[in-house]
Amino acid sequence: LKFETNGQTFGRVITINLNQSSNKYYTFNLTYLNFDFKTDADDAFLLPQSSYDLSGEYAPPSWQSRHRVFINSNINLPLELKAAVSFNFATGTPFNITTGRDNNSDGNFNDRPNIADATTLDTIITRLGNFNPNVINGNLPRNFGTNPTNITANLNLSRTFDFGKKDAKGVGANKLAANIRVNNLLNR
Repeated sequence: LKFETNGQTFGRVITINLNQSSNKYYTFNLTYLNFDFKTDADDAFLLPQSSYDLSGEYAPPSWQSRHRVFINSNINLPLELKAAVSFNFATGTPFNITTGRDNNSDGNFNDRPNIADATTLDTIITRLGNFNPNVINGNLPRNFGTNPTNITANLNLSRTFDFGKKDAKGVGANKLAANIRVNNLLNR
């Protein structure tokens, strides 16, 4: 097995962060990330569609969600209850569309189709576009497809109980915390 060290990744990340932690009733943190990377090597084992033609190989990496938002908040409620809320949003990650065959006979089953119109012979019509899989080294760029958006909301409600001998401040020597936690509240 032979490896070459010529894969390239380049791009930028923009981060915006808002943080409020001075209020005694709640804290709030919002983080926004914007990724804009291109790569010809998602991982060490990725092979180009054709070793002789790298056109179409520079594409967003398979791990890149273009936009990500994280919101976290802790809220002090009556009856000594505390709520922790987290919300995460990420646009879909790219994925590669292949023919499922070794069209160019190089031993790798990573060949991509051509972008086609509905009148082209052998066209397969999909929700992602019209493709002709019967070509050698198709013109569809790598990671052309996009997975669905991911949204996750979590909620944790807790209360801590003091018990046992209390000190001068009225705090018990022992503590018991009770939690109710809901993960993926929106089920998306």
